[in-house]
Amino acid sequence: MFINNIAQQNIINSRNIISIAVAVLLHIFILLLLQKNINSSFIASNIGSNLSISLANISSYSKIAQTNNNKNNNKIKKTILASSKNGNNSSNVIDNENIAYSKNFSTIGNKEMPIYPKRSLKLGQEGVVYLKILISESGVSEQIEFLKKSQYPLLNKSAINAVKKWQFKPVIIGGKAVKSWVEVPIEFKIS
Repeated sequence: MFINNIAQQNIINSRNIISIAVAVLLHIFILLLLQKNINSSFIASNIGSNLSISLANISSYSKIAQTNNNKNNNKIKKTILASSKNGNNSSNVIDNENIAYSKNFSTIGNKEMPIYPKRSLKLGQEGVVYLKILISESGVSEQIEFLKKSQYPLLNKSAINAVKKWQFKPVIIGGKAVKSWVEVPIEFKIS
């Protein structure tokens, strides 16, 4: 009789363990289905809508940049160099103790556009991120700063992550590549 009670308790314990395992597996299955439905509805809701991430119009940006430059760059000399004959973008270049400043920039090769964060898309977040980038003589970004952040941190982070990978064409002054600061506005827009 004592052995029968122990056997019955073992059977009950193994049934409980099996029941718990089945319940856990069922919950995992339901969570996976819910997540798949959420992702499917997210994708379905964005089919047919146009997404755009672009470099913002620099001319409309110049007033903001000029205000920020006056605040941040007190040491900048007021000398604006004329465009050089060799076709480099050196208009709007200002010499700042051997570091040039330009509102114009060009990249070498294809520049990777920022990834529109999924959460930002879902929440309908749009904005423009204004970056100031220190470009080395070889065209690599050495330092990236915000001139003006978007109100959405995910957009700011995406803009920084993309620009870090860009290869810039260095500014040429007097036939020589020089370090330079460039302004890069990046617009996130759902259209």
